[in-house]
Amino acid sequence: MSETTAIPGLTCRLTLDLPMAGLSRAKGRRGVAHYDLGPRDGMIGFAFDHLGMVRASGKVGRFAAQAVVPSGGGGAMIELELDTASVAFSAQHELLGRRALRGMLRFRTTACELAGPDRWNVRGLLEVLGVTRLLTLSVAVTGRQTDPITQTQVVAFVATATLQPSLFGWAATSLLTHAVEVKVHAQVECDVSPPG
Repeated sequence: MSETTAIPGLTCRLTLDLPMAGLSRAKGRRGVAHYDLGPRDGMIGFAFDHLGMVRASGKVGRFAAQAVVPSGGGGAMIELELDTASVAFSAQHELLGRRALRGMLRFRTTACELAGPDRWNVRGLLEVLGVTRLLTLSVAVTGRQTDPITQTQVVAFVATATLQPSLFGWAATSLLTHAVEVKVHAQVECDVSPPG
């Protein structure tokens, strides 16, 4: 099974912004928080940039996301499923929406290792329209903010990876080059109040 790697030269960029994983969607047990997100929590925003020449944005309406986060951060597990048929492009980019692929996109973590302070390498399986490939995400903490009233902390993360569309059976086109840089932004609310 091939793993996606970066290719120099032609590159598209895809950015995803997930709804915040709040404590109302978390279940804690023995130092492990389990977050469960779906359309009830909001929509996933996305932005697409093709070499700075074509830009598009929109929302993903149907998705499911689960994250299991130990208190120490190590061994985290992430699962994400998107229904690309629920992608809605902004009004000025409706033509791109008609050309978009229809089907399911799924990612499931198989391993997570610490790569440095507040950094992890998350390996997993990415399935796109029935084709599955190995993928490694570089995950890093980008910020922390504590609410002085609720004593909860919101931690911001970014996950980055590079996809090769050819590994999923797609030929390069005017809107899809030989590499796609993917960046996923996420926020997780944590309980940092003292026990008792």
